[in-house]
Amino acid sequence: MQAFWHLKQIDIFSDIPDKEIKQLLSKASDECFHTKQTIYTPTDLQKKIFLVKTGEVTLFQSKGGRRIIIDIVGPGTLFGALDPSVLTLDHFAQAAPDTRICGFATVDFLQLISSYPGAMLCTLKQLSQRIADYEHAMIVSHGEAKERVLEALKRYVRKMKPFRLFSLGSPCARLTHEKLSQLTGLNRVTVTRVIQDLVKEGIIEVDAQSKEICF
Repeated sequence: MQAFWHLKQIDIFSDIPDKEIKQLLSKASDECFHTKQTIYTPTDLQKKIFLVKTGEVTLFQSKGGRRIIIDIVGPGTLFGALDPSVLTLDHFAQAAPDTRICGFATVDFLQLISSYPGAMLCTLKQLSQRIADYEHAMIVSHGEAKERVLEALKRYVRKMKPFRLFSLGSPCARLTHEKLSQLTGLNRVTVTRVIQDLVKEGIIEVDAQSKEICF
């Protein structure tokens, strides 16, 4: 019942009849991650679309032993095998502690939303927004370090804020120096220097114990 409630709060499912949603859920996986855990890797055969219900999932690539974050997705966001013709993905997906996700067979999910124009439109809007975010991030990646850090913070807050009804605490509760470094492509020393400057300017705060950033 809790899984059904979560889906009904998300725009993609808001116009789909309850009976159809319950039928989809009857074949879906529902997982809760209490610790940081990998959901899939580039070598896994992947035929599922996942939906974040609570918490967040980091999508990243590993090159030369270095972790490069592609995206951090929060409640209401789809990720995984969005194209049924693609059997493996080029990135890792890692759940943060206290994250809950639903997994649907890609074919089942696409078949359901294709019957409801409103759901299809919401899905296309979400994917279009993510593409626009990626394009903007690429442009900003050529800017100054401060601009890159601020943009990463704003993007994170923007993506998490609409779903505060799912999660408690600050929208930046899990954003650390290390994660910012991986998001921006800047080294830790540069990120730390920029963070110190932003704290002095009163733009952000850093928790003294956890070192997590609140924006």
